[in-house]
Amino acid sequence: MAPLLALGIPGSGTAAVMLGALLLHNISPGPGLFTHNTELIWSLAAALAAANLILLFCHPILARWLNRPGGIPLWILAPTMTVLAFIGVYSVNKSPLSLLIMVIIGVLGFLLERWQYPLVPLLLGFVLGDLMENNLRRALAISGGDWTILLASPISKLFCILSFLVVILALFLSRKGRSQTSRVMKPDSTI
Repeated sequence: MAPLLALGIPGSGTAAVMLGALLLHNISPGPGLFTHNTELIWSLAAALAAANLILLFCHPILARWLNRPGGIPLWILAPTMTVLAFIGVYSVNKSPLSLLIMVIIGVLGFLLERWQYPLVPLLLGFVLGDLMENNLRRALAISGGDWTILLASPISKLFCILSFLVVILALFLSRKGRSQTSRVMKPDSTI
């Protein structure tokens, strides 16, 4: 929550959804949030404090009953959730197109999960993509189309170098993991 509210950068998928909700209501998170929307910050802080206190006292008592939905068989839970999702989507716009879009997104999400693509980066890209594109367009308009404005400050150079190093490290670790896996999978010819 702190990076989201202070900098406008979501740190998790849940924070990205909250960022989308804030942007939907024309509330831009960042340093200006604390000066322009103080009632929202205090309300959010009070809600988080109350939720933690309620959880502290109620969780030991209610944990046994809150875990029960995990025991519902999938053949009952899946159709029930699907019907409730269809009703919720249709009730917003009363449009069959909304139902079609929901089915397409559901199938796409299922396939991405099946092929083991991480969904959180996709969600972050979906929520932050428009914001990043608008800011890039603004920076290029200010500089007259000069891309070197993106590397003008030392902080931006540092972030670019760190991003490059993270990508190189990820590729190195991926290659190292594949080579170790292939060594383990090879049959031993000395036996």
